[in-house]
Formats: sequence, C-alpha cells, structure tokens
Amino acid sequence: MIPTRPALLSIATALTALAWPALEGCDTNRQSTFPALQSQECAGGSCGIAIPPNGGAVRTDDTSGNGGASGSTGALTNSLLVTVESLSISDLPFRFNGTYVKSANVVAPTAASVVASVWNGSTAVALENVIVGNGWFSVKPLNDALSLGTLSLLDIPSAPAPYTIKLPLVPTDDLTTLFNQFPTNDQTPDLSAAQAVVTFVDSQSQPLPGVTVSLNLNAQIFYDGNSTKTGPRGVAYLLNITGTGTNTTTLSYTQPGASTPLTTELRLQNSVVSLLSVLIKN
Repeated sequence: MIPTRPALLSIATALTALAWPALEGCDTNRQSTFPALQSQECAGGSCGIAIPPNGGAVRTDDTSGNGGASGSTGALTNSLLVTVESLSISDLPFRFNGTYVKSANVVAPTAASVVASVWNGSTAVALENVIVGNGWFSVKPLNDALSLGTLSLLDIPSAPAPYTIKLPLVPTDDLTTLFNQFPTNDQTPDLSAAQAVVTFVDSQSQPLPGVTVSLNLNAQIFYDGNSTKTGPRGVAYLLNITGTGTNTTTLSYTQPGASTPLTTELRLQNSVVSLLSVLIKN
C-alpha cells in the first residue's frame, strides 16, 4: 500500500457517540490527527473533526512517505471554542470520562505564533485567529499532579460559524493502568518523560493491524493485543520516551507486507502524551 496525498476523514456524529473505529464521513483532501471533537456535522462538503473512539481526523503521509503539514491557509474568522475532558488511553476503544473540572492552559496555533487561554473547568474557551489547516494543539493542567497534558496535531477546517472542539487530558493513574497491561513491561510510568499513542487506519477507515514502529529516541514500544506489531485496534504505544525536552522528531513505521519504512512527524514534550493517527491508503 502506498500513502497518498493528505486527506481528512471525519464523521457526522453526536457528541456522545462512542463507536470506534467507525471513521465514517467525507474526504476533503485535508490532513490532521486526533484528538478533537466538534458538533458541526459533515454536510455539503464541510467535515467536522472527531476523536477516536468517535472516529475522526487522521494524519496521512504524502507520496514520499514523509508526513508533513499541508500548512496554514489563513485563519478562522470566528472563534474556535475549546472544552477539556479527561481521556482514558488504557481502554480500547479510547474513552472520554467527562469534563475536566480543574484549570488547564490551552494553546492553539495562529498564523503568526500561538494563542493561549485558560480553561476554568466549566466554560468553553474562545480562541481567536486559529489557523485553518494543520497545527499542534496543547493542553496542560495547572496545579494538578494527577493529570498529564496532551499534544495533538489537528486539521482545522474553515467554518462559517463558531464551533467547538474537545481536547483531552490523561489521568496519571490511567497511564499506570496502561503500563500494567503489558506483561513484558518491567518498568513503571516515568511521569517526567514523554509518552505517545499512535493509531493506524486503512483506506476503509478501519484499524490497521501488522504495522511496526520505531523512534530515534529511547522508548518502550508496545502494541494492542500484546503483539510484536499493531493488533486488531491498530495501536502502537511509545512509552517512557527520554531525551526529548520539547522536540519534533521522526516516527518510522512499516506497513504490512512492506520492507521499507515510511516516516511521519511526531511532536513530543516531557510529561505530555502525544496523540497521533496515521491513515494509510491503498
């Protein structure tokens, strides 16, 4: 299978839908990753972003195999509304656990730099001048040692009206639960290290088993199903990644039946969980 040009898959779904991996919807030649969830449905060629387990926006690679952002195509003319929820990455399918009721910093990309605001635990944050296209979104807890921040590359479509996306924080005990699921793992979570969860889907928007990954940094790598490659859910876990600081690095992955690995960008940060999906099209 050869990756094609960037494409955005998204789903017309209710906010409470929990079906994974039903990444249904339309293809508007965009690129992005999970996790975000917005209420605008996919209609008239305008696709809303969604998160696994709801399905959602996924990153694709170009024909060279080197994943890259398609770049900003301007800024939203309306506010981007952001809410924050706790996300369980130890469950498959991944699962939101409700509103994060404490404060958190939210950072989104703009054409010039970034825009930041504070989530107060209840009221959606309105962010101005967020780029249309690809950009990394960050959310970090304030004064909460029991939650980890996240980094995710999202593709923000142009929209005629304000819409809301949902960004996650990961409880630290959920990371411990994840570690305990791997019988060959003799380590515990290093909360000062970077963590990453990468999902792979095929051109039919189904989880892709049989993918292997590698990273040019020290990391423990596991797969769903405790296999030596992605299992039925298409998930790779890169845990206790050290030597990162704040770093954009290269994730290498090999598709089923292929001998040559491809690469894509992965942004990492200490004490943060990076969330990325890769769409491999026939």
